[in-house]
Amino acid sequence: MVKAAQKLGLELYHGNKHINAKQIHSNLKVQIPRHNKIKRETARGIVEFLIIRMKFPEEIVAKALGVDPPLLSQKKKENPPLIR
Repeated sequence: MVKAAQKLGLELYHGNKHINAKQIHSNLKVQIPRHNKIKRETARGIVEFLIIRMKFPEEIVAKALGVDPPLLSQKKKENPPLIR
C-alpha cells in the first residue's frame, strides 16, 4: 500500500503506528498501517478513499497496486454522504 501511495504521488510522512499519505493540492490524508499484513476490510477502505474522496481514477489505483480493475462495484462509486 505504501509503494502504491508513492506511485500515486502522495506525500508520505510517519505517524506513531501508521504512515500518513497526503494529497498536496486537496490536503486530504489517509492513514496506512505499518504492519506487513493489512486486513482486507482496511485495504478496501483505503482504496475506496483513494478513488472516491481523492478522485484518483480506478484504473490508475489498480495499476499502482498491481491488480486488475475493477476495484469497486458501480454502487460504491457514488459519493457517500460525509460523516461529521
